[in-house]
Amino acid sequence: RTALMQSGVDVARTLNDPQAAADYEIARLQLDVPPDAFAALCALLEEWYERGRDQGLAFDATVAVHLAEHTLAHARTADHRGIALNDLGTALATFGERETGTTRLDAAVTAYTEALKEHSRDRAPLQWARAQMNLGNTLLILGKREPGTALLDAAVAAYTEALKERTRDRVPLQWAATQMNLGNALKVLGEREPGTARLDEAVAAYAEALKEYTRDRVPLNWATTQNNLANVEIAFFDKTTDPTHLAAARAYVLAAREVFVAAGAVYYVEVTDNILAHITARETP
Repeated sequence: RTALMQSGVDVARTLNDPQAAADYEIARLQLDVPPDAFAALCALLEEWYERGRDQGLAFDATVAVHLAEHTLAHARTADHRGIALNDLGTALATFGERETGTTRLDAAVTAYTEALKEHSRDRAPLQWARAQMNLGNTLLILGKREPGTALLDAAVAAYTEALKERTRDRVPLQWAATQMNLGNALKVLGEREPGTARLDEAVAAYAEALKEYTRDRVPLNWATTQNNLANVEIAFFDKTTDPTHLAAARAYVLAAREVFVAAGAVYYVEVTDNILAHITARETP
């Protein structure tokens, strides 16, 4: 029966029917564990989600969304509902980021907002902070696509809330990740708003992240932060035309590139080269 269910998943993939694939996967799971085994459902969802995320497979990402919806339907406690809503939001946001429309991203915002109701700050502070972080990430994606600053301001607010529980002492790397994303939101705001106050705040957030994202400890995170600092310096130049900002940007990028090359991170080397091209274009009269 297990082989039959796996065959059904394979046929569903051939027919591009993600709902059927999810149904077969759930049926296969129920052969070995009770239908309300929440942890097993979450593990199955994670498997499909990671494959869709890492390999860019729309079919697998859609199956993950259907599995997340099923997991939510079988959640029996507030903790389980919070976890399921957060997982649903993550699956929707990852898929939605690759699409031109905002339907799935909007649905992800709704899922995270509902997760915050289940995982209150008082009862589950780190889960609450995780949902705030994910909400901020999705609002940032939406904010980049739409004019104005309302969604970006909301993203900054969500990250700021997350930092109330994601403290450096408690979860240092999660604290640094939140500081990094806060910097990203502030940088986009700084590009859209007059003056350079938001860009200064972005630099401060990245500086905080680097307190834990050290080159020795997490070199790729450190290098990504260097790239982000370079992008802020480019934004400073665009507002001030001060060439010292381009010089600083180039120094950040070259330091990052050295790390990415050593790690064989080809994709990130290309990202770094693109930033260098932006710098060169601005240096050319």
